[in-house]
Amino acid sequence: MKKAYSDFRDWLSEHSKLSTKSINNYIGGLNKVSRDLINEGWIKADLSELGLEKLIDTKEKYFLIPEYKQADLKAKNMYHAAFNRYIFYKSI
Repeated sequence: MKKAYSDFRDWLSEHSKLSTKSINNYIGGLNKVSRDLINEGWIKADLSELGLEKLIDTKEKYFLIPEYKQADLKAKNMYHAAFNRYIFYKSI
């Protein structure tokens, strides 16, 4: 999954003022969400396989699951933030 988000990592480095640590946290968040979705049987590889509309729909459904919503709250909404930034990136 690391390769899947390398373009997103590069884009964050070039187009945001995020620290390297924050960028790594976003990538880690996307990897966790991808693993969760693979385990649920919603995707086969990672979020990069989804088009924009499906990505938005998947995000909404993902955070309706109490286990994932709780994990996001515990992580101070980092998974939500990573998902949102990735959706923005995919929309441009």
